[in-house]
Amino acid sequence: MTNDNQINGEYSVKQNASKSQNPSIPEDTEQRAVVYKLLADCYRPPDDMIHEDFETLKGLLCEPSQDIEPEPIEKVKVDHARLFIGPLELVAPPYGSIYLEGDGKLMTGSTENVLHWYGSEGMEVMMKDMPDHIRIELEFMYYMVYREFEAEDEAAEWQKKQQLFLKQHLSQWIKPFEKRVKKGTETRFYRELVEITSRFVLGDLELLEQNQN
Repeated sequence: MTNDNQINGEYSVKQNASKSQNPSIPEDTEQRAVVYKLLADCYRPPDDMIHEDFETLKGLLCEPSQDIEPEPIEKVKVDHARLFIGPLELVAPPYGSIYLEGDGKLMTGSTENVLHWYGSEGMEVMMKDMPDHIRIELEFMYYMVYREFEAEDEAAEWQKKQQLFLKQHLSQWIKPFEKRVKKGTETRFYRELVEITSRFVLGDLELLEQNQN
């Protein structure tokens, strides 16, 4: 996903203590942006760096560290394909419209609404996938939080946009998506990733709502 002002894919990781009542939800805007970016990246087709990225993510969110050897990358690749790609019926479709419309269809009204969101911010989806793929929606949240971080007078406006997008989209389908992944996954990696994704998305929405009051 790109826009006229290309976001630098490099980011710094700050291990700042969160002031939130939920210690796993950082209040620091830059840290929130990094978390969304890492979450999005962890849904990419697995490569040799994905375990390292996931450990960085867990460190940012103060997730308990387990002294367990990472699963073989080939096992994670097979599970990723089976869950999210096919070629057989998808175990856990990563598309919002599947869950929001209730009829299991793609490219519905909710998908058009997502595209409207992207277009309103001058964004263009470059991935060869549906615009309501979880990775793209998380990437869009990263973009908006990053813009909040850069903003001065408009920071509150960016928070309102983040809150509305989460309420209309990610927060509405993340729990049924989590249920499908946890029921069908054969790896610890995706079980932990979807739990962390769900907890962070819903916790971040709660934090944004508190900030609006």
